[in-house]
Formats: sequence, structure tokens, C-alpha cells
Amino acid sequence: MLVRWHILIGIILALIFLPWLQTYSLLFLVAFVIIDIDHYFFYMARKKSYNLLSCYRFFRSLEKRKIQYKKYSLCIFHTAEFLFLLFLAALFNQIIAVIFLGAFLHTLADVLDVKIRKPSVVKTASLLCYLKLPKEAKL
Repeated sequence: MLVRWHILIGIILALIFLPWLQTYSLLFLVAFVIIDIDHYFFYMARKKSYNLLSCYRFFRSLEKRKIQYKKYSLCIFHTAEFLFLLFLAALFNQIIAVIFLGAFLHTLADVLDVKIRKPSVVKTASLLCYLKLPKEAKL
């Protein structure tokens, strides 16, 4: 999903949750959007480049490319393991709970996007599943 859609959806959700989150609504919005920083980490590790614009173009090109078989990327902040650890921490801290809510709903938006658009490159839902994938299935 494009960054602009995450920002738009994040703003809408932050406004919906405003009565409950109050001053934490901005933190929710930041968490909802900033979770995609793991795309940049993946790009840096894969391409050995720190150019943010090149990273954006790389992921945009993947959306347009048609691949016969699905390829999986590892975006660590989108994995079930990360969300589970964040959830455990959220049980003990209100600020982390807001961050978890943003990260969880962001990931849910990504899952719905994949179900609707059916792209040829998707983020793996689990670090353990990614490690078990054959090399040719990894991006």
C-alpha cells in the first residue's frame, strides 16, 4: 500500500479514535505510518544503499512488476512475532498500547490490501515462515 494511503487511513482512524485516545491520537497516527520504516531497513540490507528515493522507487517498481510466482519480503515490523512482543509490552504501558494499536491496524490494512489487489510481492507474516521459505521464493 502506498504511503499516502497509510497517511489517509491513519488520519481517519486517529479521528475516529480521538474521543478515546485524546492527546495520544497523534502518537497513534505516527505509529500507523512509521511502521513502514522496515521497508527501508529491508532495502538497505538487500541493496546496500541508503538512498530513500531509490528505496521508494524499488518498492513501487515491485508493485508494477508481474511475477509468475509470489515473492516474499521480510518487513520485520509487519511480522506476527513483532506484533506479539509489542502486544506483551502494551499490557504494561499505555503509550506502547497506543503504538501497538497503530502498528496492528496498519498491518491489518496491509493484509486487506493484499487480499484485494493480490500483488505478486508480499510481506511475509512471520519471521519463522520467512526463514523456512526456499531461496527462490524470497525477494
